[in-house]
Amino acid sequence: MAALLSLALLYSRLRNPQGLLGTAYPPGTVAPPLAGTGDDGRPLALADFRAKPSPSFSAF
Repeated sequence: MAALLSLALLYSRLRNPQGLLGTAYPPGTVAPPLAGTGDDGRPLALADFRAKPSPSFSAF
């Protein structure tokens, strides 16, 4: 199974070398503000954590 997944990854990289790197933005581009609702229902903004250590998790 691991060999099959490795071959699929290799094939995708050979077809499109930039395909797994995400979107490239020009240098100096500022990220838009990120806000939503916390698990307790209160508003939550990423700016609230500025200059504070905070864990993050991103999955796709």
